[in-house]
Amino acid sequence: ENVHILTKVGPDFAGNTLLEFYKRAGASTRLVLTDDSARTSMAVLPIFKNGKRGCFVNLACNDGFTPDELLGQLDLLDVQESRTRAFLFGYPHLMPRMQGESMRSMLRSARKRLHPGALIGVDLNGVDGSDSAAARDALAPALSEIDVLHLNEDEVKVLSCSSSDKPAKLDEKDAIDTDTVDAEMLAQVETLHKQGCAVVLLSLGSKGALVSVTP
Repeated sequence: ENVHILTKVGPDFAGNTLLEFYKRAGASTRLVLTDDSARTSMAVLPIFKNGKRGCFVNLACNDGFTPDELLGQLDLLDVQESRTRAFLFGYPHLMPRMQGESMRSMLRSARKRLHPGALIGVDLNGVDGSDSAAARDALAPALSEIDVLHLNEDEVKVLSCSSSDKPAKLDEKDAIDTDTVDAEMLAQVETLHKQGCAVVLLSLGSKGALVSVTP
């Protein structure tokens, strides 16, 4: 078992289904926290005719999942297991108590519990474009603690605050397909780098992906 699942579920059908799925996949569920007073978070992902995907979420357990609870479960790792080399934190915009400074502090504390040099990754979803300032505030304070950030091209527009940035200059040595990635998109990614994120993985749907690293 080289993968540990650390999440919070309720004692319900959805929670039990998740646990069984993780076990069948060969992952350890020892770090999963079951809250008898809460329900498991649920999401419905409709696929529309135009190929776009929606997401309707009942936060449930996510709404009350705290940094102290997460770190307490991480402390259950024994000495050998604490040599874990990567920690992936998913969907902070759907976890109200682990955003902004709280997320920054949590990621920093998690890093201290892992193998020296362990990578910290964050995967985004649920970024609300109708309130870009709040979406940025949920992530920006923690960017300096994030080694690898995964997001899509819609999310980077919301989070980059790129309207005030100058478009980046495309350089031939970067071997970038300018039909897929333009100067404005590179400026949006550069904004995240400037705030401390080392690697940005940008999903571009059917157009592929962009991997950008700091010099």
